[in-house]
Amino acid sequence: MTAISNAASAHQQAEQSKRMALEQQLQANDQPHYRALTDAQRD
Repeated sequence: MTAISNAASAHQQAEQSKRMALEQQLQANDQPHYRALTDAQRD
């Protein structure tokens, strides 16, 4: 039972790490777009 819990925990942690990496990548991609939009609204 402990082995199953450990495996589930490790899997969850791996998925969380993947999600965090994806979110950071999306945020990095959105940043220039957001800046371009705000600059265009200001001008």
